[in-house]
Amino acid sequence: YMSPDDDPEQFKFEYKPVEPVAVTRDAAGVLYDFGRETFARLELDGITAPEGLTVCYGESEAEARDVSDCYIRDWTLAGAQSASFPPRAFRYIFVPGNAEFSLRAEWEYLPLEERGKFDCADGELNDIWRVAAYTFHLNSREFFLDGIKRDRWIWSGDAYQSYFVNRCLYMDREITQRTIWALRGKDPIEQHINTILDYSLYWVMSVSDYYDTFGDVAFVRAVWPRVRSMMDYCRGCVNEQGFIVGREQDWVFVDWADMDKVGALSAEQMLYIKALEAAARCAQLCGCAGDEYLRTAQDVRAKLDEYFFDEEKGCYIDSYESGRRNVTRHANIFALLYDIADSRKVESIVRNVLDNEAVPPITTPYFKFFELWAECKLGRVRQALDSVRAYWGGMLKLGATTIWEEFDPR
Repeated sequence: YMSPDDDPEQFKFEYKPVEPVAVTRDAAGVLYDFGRETFARLELDGITAPEGLTVCYGESEAEARDVSDCYIRDWTLAGAQSASFPPRAFRYIFVPGNAEFSLRAEWEYLPLEERGKFDCADGELNDIWRVAAYTFHLNSREFFLDGIKRDRWIWSGDAYQSYFVNRCLYMDREITQRTIWALRGKDPIEQHINTILDYSLYWVMSVSDYYDTFGDVAFVRAVWPRVRSMMDYCRGCVNEQGFIVGREQDWVFVDWADMDKVGALSAEQMLYIKALEAAARCAQLCGCAGDEYLRTAQDVRAKLDEYFFDEEKGCYIDSYESGRRNVTRHANIFALLYDIADSRKVESIVRNVLDNEAVPPITTPYFKFFELWAECKLGRVRQALDSVRAYWGGMLKLGATTIWEEFDPR
């Protein structure tokens, strides 16, 4: 804030007119197609509708035309000749009826310097990069948001990935700081961040990653008291074996997947180990003792294989308490990423999980992020690129102009 006239209650965005690529008028009303999803405020002028207008927003034409059940709607007042609406996410606008009016849209966005670019001989990869980068910009605002249309909220797991994407696109320090602060909130802690067990662990890990990115020890020292209290809270959420578990009303998420979530989960223990190691590093940067975090991490590591590695299946199971010995990709991907598995187990996991079509595939871009990261860490770049083309390319082939929450290429 640079002027006495600046209002700290108003976060400053910039605005740019956006025009529809097609306007269709029929007996039901008028449909505007803006060509791709956007986030814009609408202004209507010259309205000739004594009883007012309904304005329907949609990602698809079908959603926008569904006047009674479309996800977002606005209305003008009876007799009003003009109206202004707050910014909404949409591709299509449908106004039912035959009233006359003019419509204007302005994209609301945070001006960010795009420092990272990508271009190659493969046009499909270029298109995927372009759509993914555009999606990320739509969600980069006061904070790194998840879901510009529906959630418009900060989720710690999504934010954790956003910090990495930020390195590639913007390298913007301030939005990262704002997001980390906003997610953590104040003490005392009464529940996990976003009520999700794994999301508290990602938050601690993100502070250490922030230092790796920006080398800003002053920020780590500023946030350190909340890192410490967060880890104190997490260390109190363990079972008799010392494994972190969800308490009543906690959401143990990991991913949208058919996963065995009874009791302690192997994926959560791997995140717990990394969070403890991250907390120890933050403590060291702040001139504090972090040995207790490292001892706890070593203790969990020492017990992990005994409870969660199934020699017969050649990989990590979700949970030992249910007796199902269920296998999903998630914990095994973390085992590769976070150096949980030794070289023998790495080979076994690649054979029995990554390359095993009997193990259900990942169906969210969220966890595809970790899967691609693991593939690249193993040097399997061809497999990673094939996955990008099949998964993100599959969305684009179906007409996506931004990246979806979930997609199953099958």
